[in-house]
Amino acid sequence: MASKVLSIEIGYSLTKVVEIDYKVKNPKVYQSFVMETPSDLFQDDIISDHPKFSEAIRNRIADLGIRTKNAVFTLSSSKIASREVPIPANIKKNRIQNLVSLNAKDYFPIDLTNYKLTYTILQEAVDQGIDSKMNLLVLAAPRKLLDSYVRFGRTCGLDTIALDYSGNSLYQAVKPQCAEGETKMFVKVDEKNTYCMVVKGKDIVFTRNLTYGVDDAIETIIDEKAFDGINTYIDAIDLTRHKTCIYSSLNATENEREGASDPQVMRAAKKKVTESLQYLTGGIARMLDFYKSKYADNPINMINLTGIGADFSGLQKLIASETGIECKVLTQLEIRLLAKELPLGEYVACIGAAVEPVAFLEEEEEKGTKAAADTGKKDYTAAAVLFFLLCLIGSGALLL
Repeated sequence: MASKVLSIEIGYSLTKVVEIDYKVKNPKVYQSFVMETPSDLFQDDIISDHPKFSEAIRNRIADLGIRTKNAVFTLSSSKIASREVPIPANIKKNRIQNLVSLNAKDYFPIDLTNYKLTYTILQEAVDQGIDSKMNLLVLAAPRKLLDSYVRFGRTCGLDTIALDYSGNSLYQAVKPQCAEGETKMFVKVDEKNTYCMVVKGKDIVFTRNLTYGVDDAIETIIDEKAFDGINTYIDAIDLTRHKTCIYSSLNATENEREGASDPQVMRAAKKKVTESLQYLTGGIARMLDFYKSKYADNPINMINLTGIGADFSGLQKLIASETGIECKVLTQLEIRLLAKELPLGEYVACIGAAVEPVAFLEEEEEKGTKAAADTGKKDYTAAAVLFFLLCLIGSGALLL
């Protein structure tokens, strides 16, 4: 078991890396860095060979004096299929994986030959008594997808010891913030995706993926001349951390009052950036309406914002205005920083992936070990047969 790992999240625009303790309750964060992801790195969500990017990561690791060679990746891909599955609550945890494998075709009516299956527990016990159920989130990921991450890690000079699912990474990071009897909503806003999760106590009761993020807003900032000197994605992200580039509402009249002191060109630019976020805020609002219709007895009174969006100044006010629910930035996690200050929202998935990743990779390693053992048995049997035949030939020769 590794004491430290490099936990990596490769987003469509940014790649985040942290050096952190592995599988520790209150991990220490030693180093961190972020790089722009090349636009041609992904091909249908599969990581392609990219020698220049691999070299850039190796060089950055060397420049920071990082010696850790074990890596954990957290994956966010539409290629990973998921199903919520109830099973009897009295099943032992070491038997759950076998149960999932046996019933896989009931969960995913496709050919699963080229998929790897694992699960994460959403709710330990839904009801009490004999009929008590445990809710699982069963995941099926294409082998090509997982193998591309392992291969990419190897080109960066790293040994991949675990692959996690981004939804589980978020849950593991925020789990210490959840208490019995409380219902909390966490919204992780990334470049092109937003993951919404509602936790009651320690149980995940609701999840949704939205295909909107801050990407359009960042690209608008880069294109607008009012934001002079902003030429790269990282430049724009840094700007949104220190300067509010959006209005707190999509309402034009309110924006006019809010930006009264801005020059006309800046007001026009802020209006465009704000409007580029309307699909994101609208998606969150629709998701909340659906949640209310299904879980009226567990109301949400607060949205906890994380991901890149948490560092986007003013986004929490815009979400609150458009949803009618208070929104605050998640600023505290159960970690200890030994290096510089860390933008928690940006690195939240990296932190969670190192705490308790799902068993995408471990499952395959167990299969490989079993296959090697079976191969060894076959080789031993063949040798025994050969030895027996030689003995027969020797006996025949003596008789003659």
